[in-house]
Amino acid sequence: MVTAQSMPDLSFEELNQACEGIATYAGNYRELTIVPPQAKLERNKLGAESHMYITMGMAVGQNVRDFLAAMEQTVPDFSSKLVTGLRVRYADCYNAGYRGDRLFEAMISLLDRPTLQMKAANIAIVSYFFELCDIFEK
Repeated sequence: MVTAQSMPDLSFEELNQACEGIATYAGNYRELTIVPPQAKLERNKLGAESHMYITMGMAVGQNVRDFLAAMEQTVPDFSSKLVTGLRVRYADCYNAGYRGDRLFEAMISLLDRPTLQMKAANIAIVSYFFELCDIFEK
């Protein structure tokens, strides 16, 4: 389990803004069966729990996409700052020896004392960028 002592503090405003926006967004949820790419899950050594989180996060991927598109209208570099922050966190965790489910857990535990809705939004954001191959191994 990732603890505050095991990882350096990392906070970036874009993640907080994105999580707040997505947590309160009343968008549409896909009624489809969402299946993350098996090869990518295996390459990243992600187990059943991470697979479940990614599947749930991908189900609201359209909400993340819509929110980021809306943010880009007022803050043109919002998405790039968000993904850059996530890549930095990923690299820091990877360089600290985190792999597989432990690395995924670190990526979905970026917020300090999140509400349940904010935690779900963090999972959705990480899953969205996982699906796009912006974070984790391709």
